[in-house]
Amino acid sequence: MTLAERVLYHQIHPAKLLVDWTAGLVAAGLLWRHHLIAAPVVGLLPPFVASALLLSGRFDQDLLRYRASEFGRYVARHMTRAMEALRLVGLVVLWVGSWHRSLSLAALGVLIVLAAWVRGWWSPSART
Repeated sequence: MTLAERVLYHQIHPAKLLVDWTAGLVAAGLLWRHHLIAAPVVGLLPPFVASALLLSGRFDQDLLRYRASEFGRYVARHMTRAMEALRLVGLVVLWVGSWHRSLSLAALGVLIVLAAWVRGWWSPSART
């Protein structure tokens, strides 16, 4: 498995998804309480460690299985760099909304992240 494939398919590993969502939401809660030091540590360090482990090559068998799945084919077609950037924008909106204690802005951030994940369901465009 190439590094580019690992980078793409590690995003759908269940452990990575769990770490990302948990860390992002816990960090949002910390930002809501204005814990400016703990929030980025909690929000960024666990996802970084999870990515590093998955990109190391030790989990290629798992990633090959995910690549062959329907979700893997969906990600190959629709998870472009632009959609990855949109997911990051959504996370930032969530965190800014949390810092300002704006439930509507935080919810918008979550919706942006979700929209980036499901864009392929309503957009026929495919990765070239």
